[in-house]
Amino acid sequence: MVCQILRVATYKAGAINYIGWEEHRQKYTHKNGDIDESRSHLNLNNGMKSKSLYQAWKSRLEQLEIKLPVKKNQNVMEQMVITASPEFFKDLGWDKNAAKNWTNQDIPTGIKKYFNDSLRFCHRYIGKENIISATIHFDESTPHMHIDFIPIITGKQKRKSVYEKDKDGKCVRDANGNAIRARDSHGKIIYDYVDEPPSINRTEFWFERGGRQSYRKLQDKFYKEVASHYGLERGEIGSSKEHKDQSKHKANILNKEIKAKQAEISTLNTLEKQSVQGLTTALQKNPNILGHINQALKIAIGEEPPHQKISYTREHNR
Repeated sequence: MVCQILRVATYKAGAINYIGWEEHRQKYTHKNGDIDESRSHLNLNNGMKSKSLYQAWKSRLEQLEIKLPVKKNQNVMEQMVITASPEFFKDLGWDKNAAKNWTNQDIPTGIKKYFNDSLRFCHRYIGKENIISATIHFDESTPHMHIDFIPIITGKQKRKSVYEKDKDGKCVRDANGNAIRARDSHGKIIYDYVDEPPSINRTEFWFERGGRQSYRKLQDKFYKEVASHYGLERGEIGSSKEHKDQSKHKANILNKEIKAKQAEISTLNTLEKQSVQGLTTALQKNPNILGHINQALKIAIGEEPPHQKISYTREHNR
């Protein structure tokens, strides 16, 4: 089944620089091992004027006179990733090996149109004014588009109480000193409604788009307005499956490798205490250990350099 793929990730302010560096292929040590730099020249972006994604984010807030968030744990930016099953792009003419020698003009028209239609959908659904960057990557396993946006709430009104005033413009108070609320001719309390300034509010942003059903509605609407026109399937409706980020997937693999290495080291440490029969049994169960023993001997006598210590750090979500 050839399906649409649309995911949304949320980020805090401290992650925006890292996201921007990788997304725009700026010079730093990328955590993404799938990047093939021989195809990076094909990547397309919206010509972001700011030098960095963080500056684009900050500039947008300044334009709207939104104060920079002071809470470190506040979600201040989101990223939508749009792609499809690999077979979809192959049918449209995508060939990642041949693409190394392509120019942007050689990218199949159907692929460009799919991403352009997807971007126009985001302009309508998210709000063009909320989008700060849009980038299409052709240098990874499957072509995909990143859309970075700020969940900004505008047009909200706040209810403000109205109080009775005397001829001098001062609030009229009751016997207890409390201000008396103004009422109309029918005895109903009168309120004023004032416009609230724009603000970052992810909860309210998605509440306006369906609340708890917002993600499902987003998938349904994208399918109806874009994916269905390209013969793509909606995918599993109501699925509770979670997408595992590439970085987390690689970290899990590395964890397994470390545990396997530790098990091998533990076995080596106990071999010297074994009898001949015990050694024979151990080698029969794990014949590959002979290679590790031989390697360890070479390191011990100086024929091979010692291995570097295996280490890893937490990677940022993409």
